[in-house]
Amino acid sequence: MIDFPHHVEESYKRSKHYIRKTPLEHSPYLSNLIDGEVYLKLDNIQKTGSFKFRGAISKMTSLSEKEKLNGVVTASTGNHGAACSLAMSLLGIKGKIVVPKNVHKNKVENILNLGGEVEYYGTDCIHAEERAQEISKTTGATYISPYNDKAIVCGQGTLGLEINQDLNDVDSTFISVGGGGLIGGVGGYLKSINNQTKMYGISPENSCVMYESLKADKQLDLPSKPTYLMGLLAE
Repeated sequence: MIDFPHHVEESYKRSKHYIRKTPLEHSPYLSNLIDGEVYLKLDNIQKTGSFKFRGAISKMTSLSEKEKLNGVVTASTGNHGAACSLAMSLLGIKGKIVVPKNVHKNKVENILNLGGEVEYYGTDCIHAEERAQEISKTTGATYISPYNDKAIVCGQGTLGLEINQDLNDVDSTFISVGGGGLIGGVGGYLKSINNQTKMYGISPENSCVMYESLKADKQLDLPSKPTYLMGLLAE
């Protein structure tokens, strides 16, 4: 159980010297479109190019010395793997990134360039996650879920903490939804300090598993169709 905002604030204390505080930029164009005030949180310039580094460094700085020595294993289709690779390199932790066999080669090259070890397995992120969990059980390495982990979620929540530092009393936030880690962390934090803030989750029309699961009131296993918004798929 996550205690918002406390656990996010603790995550920020652990990780603030590693992450980059990214700008919150006012958008005149979008503001004019809705006759309101729209701000963009530019976490595309976070280290490794996405918010995923927040979660990765939050998780790895939470590990005990024994867990660090035993190493880590995770699964990814790109961004989470790159984030974990950099976090492992910074903290001197060994580990492995399991990726689907059909993942784009540029994603794999990025992981390798950041020092990560890659294993190919299966044809989608679910297969890769199952393989990573199997490796964890047989080797004792800590399995790091891309989204279903308290320290990961709280790390992503530090993005919301920074938004609040720069802009109080946010009316509404629009947050991408893949596996749910980002909206869980940011939404949980912002709602805990202002329960009047509205949250809107955004998914690709061709991969809206979270949306359909919420409608059905149960977890669904649905195939993802091709989409330009690959970064919004669950990793």
